[in-house]
Amino acid sequence: MVHGKKKLLSSALRRIVRNSVQTDLCRAFQKTWPLLAGIVFVGTMLRFTNSNWDQFHAFHPDERNISWAVTRIRFWDHMNPEFFAYGGFPIYLYRIIADAVSALTHNPSWTTDWGHIAVLGRTVSAVMSSVSILLIAFVGAAYFSPAVGLVAAAIIAVSPWAVQQAHFSTTETMLVFFLLLLLSAMRPVRLLRDKRLIRTALVAGGIIGIAAGSKTIAVSYLAIPFVAYLLTAIRGKNVRLLLFPMLVTLLTGIMVFTVVSPYTFLDWNGFTRSMRYESGVALGTASVPYTLQFTGTLPYLYQFRTMLWQADIIPVLGLIGLAALILRFLCKKNPWLGIFLAFPLLYGTYVGSWFTKFDRYTVPFLPFVTIAAAWLLVEIYAKLSKKRPYLPVGLFVYLLIGLFHTWWGLANWTIYIRPQTRIEASRWIYTHIRPNATIYTEHWNDGLPVTIQDMAPVPYNRDLLTVYDPDTPQKLAYYADRFANGDVIILSTRRIWAVMPRLTEKYPLTSTMYRLLLAGSLGYRDVADFTSYPSFLGLTVNDDTAEESIQVFDHPTVRIFENVQRYSAREIGEILNGKLLRSKTFNSPVWGIDRNVKIEPLVHLVGS
Repeated sequence: MVHGKKKLLSSALRRIVRNSVQTDLCRAFQKTWPLLAGIVFVGTMLRFTNSNWDQFHAFHPDERNISWAVTRIRFWDHMNPEFFAYGGFPIYLYRIIADAVSALTHNPSWTTDWGHIAVLGRTVSAVMSSVSILLIAFVGAAYFSPAVGLVAAAIIAVSPWAVQQAHFSTTETMLVFFLLLLLSAMRPVRLLRDKRLIRTALVAGGIIGIAAGSKTIAVSYLAIPFVAYLLTAIRGKNVRLLLFPMLVTLLTGIMVFTVVSPYTFLDWNGFTRSMRYESGVALGTASVPYTLQFTGTLPYLYQFRTMLWQADIIPVLGLIGLAALILRFLCKKNPWLGIFLAFPLLYGTYVGSWFTKFDRYTVPFLPFVTIAAAWLLVEIYAKLSKKRPYLPVGLFVYLLIGLFHTWWGLANWTIYIRPQTRIEASRWIYTHIRPNATIYTEHWNDGLPVTIQDMAPVPYNRDLLTVYDPDTPQKLAYYADRFANGDVIILSTRRIWAVMPRLTEKYPLTSTMYRLLLAGSLGYRDVADFTSYPSFLGLTVNDDTAEESIQVFDHPTVRIFENVQRYSAREIGEILNGKLLRSKTFNSPVWGIDRNVKIEPLVHLVGS
């Protein structure tokens, strides 16, 4: 009986694998729609869990920038967002929703408070990310088979990167949504059977226009229709099948882009100035504090490492799958694969070479990795099903892959059902740090403590440690004075303390200061740490070594140091000076001191 059921299940799976691409995608899942519906339901629940994870504090800096732009919009008196790192579409969309919610609730905070606006944007992200589960199933079925679509949907439903981005009001989920929508619109079946190619060109242009109106990088989506029209023209032996539809797509895209992001053109100077800055940051020609973590990192390999944090073993399978699909395309076994492969090859090659390697830059690439991984798994299963002695082992390996991927996804999801570390640290500070204590936090990091609704505010003397200022001999005196007169130092994320100690050439003094602080050698003791690492079923993974933006926004490691030794400024100066004198990096060009000149101690710069 059991053997019969296994045989029936195996036969059913083989039928799904053999099923060819169907024109009606709904019909492709007519027998498996309950499974697809269950996958979408689970993924949706994960994405909508605790959208207000930071209790309206807007800890994500990009969310703050977008929310700030939203507060500037007044339909129709003031339409210039004066912010161009992102397009106008999300800003106008969030403002429309904010106005509606504010009118319904009679609460103006939805249009004026950054944290409230961020929560609205996160809701939009969760909706788009949930729909993307369905879209990736359709894309997988259209380009490969319904089985590939189902497996891709199951993978993305619990993928940490997709769940995390759904909890941010940034535009990454929009980019994925419109990318999958475009792939669905350009699917080979439609191009082969629909003679009204212009309708496809119009739809493609509209999608690309809105996507580029969300973030300018989406202009690269044009690679998909270009390859699709090129293949159609080659098949039809008519160059007009390339030129005319491409022209229609371009013109439609420009018109739609102008409607959803008009001030890109109306404030052209502001837009180009912003793009120069953003491109400088991405390429490394503009040095900013939040990209120092990428100093000395290798292109492509670093992004691959980041993708492992974002999706565990799936990127390994996906890259193997993409390589196999490229070989199939080059061998002309399926030339229409060019439509699917065009964007990941272009985007991955270009963005992978950038100096700056934020995890969000890999997000548009990951849907292709997901589909390619699903295709590889289905292909391998199809071959194993013909060799029955190997089938049980193969199914066991698949089970392990599925369980591990699900565990890693749920482990990251639990971050949103636990207290946020900055908020927990703030509660501890209000409870354990005396009023009027002098508290130092780092600039370019969120200050703590934050306001807690159910706790009375406590007065503190709060100041910043300007650690990113250039290292000079005078900065030693600055540190000595600050450390001598401070009571508490709060490191609200690992952005600086995890990176600065290795920047010995650029920051010889400050890197030394952080090493001494973390070692407890400057009179400050680490009295409280707050972490919220990915954890599920009793297993916890420390992600302090992941690309920092995977952690620092929604679950940063917070460290609090208290002044227990009460060293004088001169004592601290002597500790720093002594360490520097023994350091090979002290004589760096930053200090303007010749390596061959005898170094004089700097203690004379420090007061008593």
